[in-house]
Amino acid sequence: MFLISIKEMQFIMENNKSLTSLLKYDNYESKYDLIFSFNHSVLSQSICLLGTNPTSNTCVFCLRNEPEITLDCRSHAIPTFLGNKYLYNRLECKECNNNFGRNIETQLDIFTKPYRLFNGIKIRKKGNYTFLKYQSSSQKFLVHNLMIGNIVALGVSGKNISEFILKENDSNMVLNFEEKCRPSDVYKCFMKIIYGLLPEKHHSSFTLLREWIMDEDPENLILNNLTIYQTITPNPIKDNLSIYISKRKYIYGKDQKSQEYYEFTAHINFGNVFFDIPLLSDSTLNYLKNRSENIILKFDLFTSLLPIERATRVVHNFADARKIKDINSFYFSNNN
Repeated sequence: MFLISIKEMQFIMENNKSLTSLLKYDNYESKYDLIFSFNHSVLSQSICLLGTNPTSNTCVFCLRNEPEITLDCRSHAIPTFLGNKYLYNRLECKECNNNFGRNIETQLDIFTKPYRLFNGIKIRKKGNYTFLKYQSSSQKFLVHNLMIGNIVALGVSGKNISEFILKENDSNMVLNFEEKCRPSDVYKCFMKIIYGLLPEKHHSSFTLLREWIMDEDPENLILNNLTIYQTITPNPIKDNLSIYISKRKYIYGKDQKSQEYYEFTAHINFGNVFFDIPLLSDSTLNYLKNRSENIILKFDLFTSLLPIERATRVVHNFADARKIKDINSFYFSNNN
């Protein structure tokens, strides 16, 4: 068995007092309003998002009403495989939740599985939370988390682990994951999560995005450039699933400079992985389509506010409806 030790690193932005970080945050705060924030580490019991009208009987995704649908506050607002144990959304109906779970959530599950393995994030299985396992299609190796004392490690076992661990030199290795996923559905699942967390008053700004989320044809892309910025730090951060959604303060479409920026942005973080996501509001989509989809709008990275060192940043374009293997290459270094 080959073991990769996973180090733990606690990191809270409020405790970072460097002048540079504070100035960066003040600058960001002057340009954006934070319209939603969630930090899983502060929760210890279930919370249900009820919306502005707790008695509403309309699903925010399919827009159908009870009794045609069931709203029972048993739909996780964020998939459990990302580490969400407590946050539910009463305004996501049981029928939509089941449909998302069978389709787009399976693609996000595949895409994030390597990162969750590296971070020791547990999954829910038959009501219990257990470490994740990755079985190769050839059945020749198994990748799994395990405890060695109080350390979470990554174990690789099987008949031929060389199919998974490809050594480049004495200190670096490439890890080979076989599963394929559809990038456009990965992106759509990110959008589903974010749309479900948006305060209801902002839903009217995302009518086109909601319609696309409900479109089950993966060949229909909402745009030819579905960009997400991913930042990966060297060490995992324990139990830190967090999501922030921001809205630019300038009046979009009336201020010339504001048109150069995305109107809404989101930030999702779990373990040592950070995603900065420019959001496609109706205004942004119309602005891009009326000019050229290749136009590049400006985007302030929320991750740039955080005191992260030695990080790797990747820019993804998820506008691909094919199922492909290894959107990322996964490297592990023995160097400190």
